[in-house]
Amino acid sequence: LQQNHNQISGEFETVCSPRVQNKKFYHYKTKRNEREKHTHLHNQKMSSNPYQVPAKFVNKLLDNSHGSNKQSLKSLVFDSKRNTMKCSKSTYATICQTMRYKPTLDNILQHNDSELQHSIMDESHNKGLVYVLLYELLFGKFKSIRGGGQLKRLILKHRETLNDYVEVV
Repeated sequence: LQQNHNQISGEFETVCSPRVQNKKFYHYKTKRNEREKHTHLHNQKMSSNPYQVPAKFVNKLLDNSHGSNKQSLKSLVFDSKRNTMKCSKSTYATICQTMRYKPTLDNILQHNDSELQHSIMDESHNKGLVYVLLYELLFGKFKSIRGGGQLKRLILKHRETLNDYVEVV
């Protein structure tokens, strides 16, 4: 087997100059690194709901705000060992904007004797997902919620009331 390997590598050396060999090796190496980055970003659990990943990070931030071991968004999202992000840039932007509008969303939910808060927040076990969906519906670029699900239907049922409260707040 070793003899066969030497014979093949010897043939490669005679056919290609050292300059071409280095380019091919460099090309192979960069393609491999690109594949590793791509798979690292997409190794997360994929879901039909595009808001699951931002909701996960928002939940972590909400849990951190109550505990003594506080972590910033950057420390949650960036992987310092690999010097990469644990999520996409659009997900990061959604998380930032959701947390930016969180006090406003809380005011909207608590308006009118907390009727909305009881009907929406109590129905969901995922508070981060509620905040992300409300942000997308009320302040997002398209002012709509992509995907589907029970929580989306519940929020859309209160859409007019939410939009009225946005104008008041």
